[in-house]
Amino acid sequence: WIAENISWNSDTSKWELVDAYKYTNSMGTDTLIGKYTFFSSTEGYSSTSAYYIPYISTNYHYYVILSNGKSLNETIDHYTYSNDYVDNNDGTYTIINPTSFSTLEWQQNYKNIKEKYMCKNAENNKCTDLVYVKETYESYYLSLEISKPIKYGNSFEYHDGQYTLTGQTYEFWDVYNASNTNKLVNAHYTCFNSTGTCTNLAYIIKLNKLTNPYDYKIAYITIEDGKTITDEINEMLYNDDVNKYDSLIKMGIDNWYKRHLLDYSDYIEDVIYCNNRKLNSMSMFNPNGGTLSALSVGFTGGFTCQNEVDKFSVSNPKAKLTYPVGLATLSELVSSSNVDVRKTGTRYWSLTPNSIGTEHVYMRAVLASGATNESQGVDNDNVGIRPTISLIPDIRIASGDGSKENPYIIGDNPYYT
Repeated sequence: WIAENISWNSDTSKWELVDAYKYTNSMGTDTLIGKYTFFSSTEGYSSTSAYYIPYISTNYHYYVILSNGKSLNETIDHYTYSNDYVDNNDGTYTIINPTSFSTLEWQQNYKNIKEKYMCKNAENNKCTDLVYVKETYESYYLSLEISKPIKYGNSFEYHDGQYTLTGQTYEFWDVYNASNTNKLVNAHYTCFNSTGTCTNLAYIIKLNKLTNPYDYKIAYITIEDGKTITDEINEMLYNDDVNKYDSLIKMGIDNWYKRHLLDYSDYIEDVIYCNNRKLNSMSMFNPNGGTLSALSVGFTGGFTCQNEVDKFSVSNPKAKLTYPVGLATLSELVSSSNVDVRKTGTRYWSLTPNSIGTEHVYMRAVLASGATNESQGVDNDNVGIRPTISLIPDIRIASGDGSKENPYIIGDNPYYT
């Protein structure tokens, strides 16, 4: 049921359609434009919320929700935007050479406000809540509040559970402006607010161009409980509890072991599977800021595992494995000159880290061809896992060539399988 008008019944606190009539498909969808409805097929239906349909596309009905007795004019917003503005130095901003549209025209105009300065419900093209629109979507937009600049500093103090930015500080709303980005090279502590005071401090390590600070594409490390950036880095790499949670890859390996090798555990040795991580430099993390760069993480190489928390085995409580199975490191994979040993026809993970980027952690992987020069983000579900085990000393191969069609048969001697 639809209607040209609606009325608010204050006794029931509900909207009612005025002179409603039944809509049928034969009328065509254009009939719905400019009408009110409850999207109900019940005659005389009323509701606390009503819907006004300003626009219909091939696939969607767009509508404005009216609630709490507010009329359409009281509900809709007006958007005024332009490429430039003037700061009136009294807490207000004026849009220069503006263009405007209302909520009723949103679907036809929302793409136009991307990367523009905008006032919502401006009076004489003036407002107090000027924003810069970073991205637009069919039903909302992401923006930076120009009236609320973010403070950044190159040092901090900690008292009574609060961090306060100190030393050289800057305030600006657009972190991607080249001159502002340059300031962050040695001043990238922030609370993501204008006061510079917070319980959890952020240390920005990487920026992506044209990214909203609140959509988590800025890479930063959270500092809390009075710690420094050096404390946080050391805890991330070396704390006894860094292996508290199982990864999805480990869960997959464990399930494979349970299905296929649990009955053969007597033949399998508990060895170290080394996630041989190395922070390439701590120079970028210091009390005075440092280079604005993502974490430079590499691997130690060779067959020596330096960190106790990286020595994964069944017998190590700081890096405990459920079963004696893991992944091969890059060093182990390249130790064989025979590429056919590594070749499987699909990509798969090694246990060796590559780097930490703005949005992803990268690990070294093996290509389908067996080449080892591949780096992949750990959320890439197109990379497989190839579990690795170590047989106990003096194990013998009774038969087989190790292929899928003719697998190795092992035993304590050639006559026992």
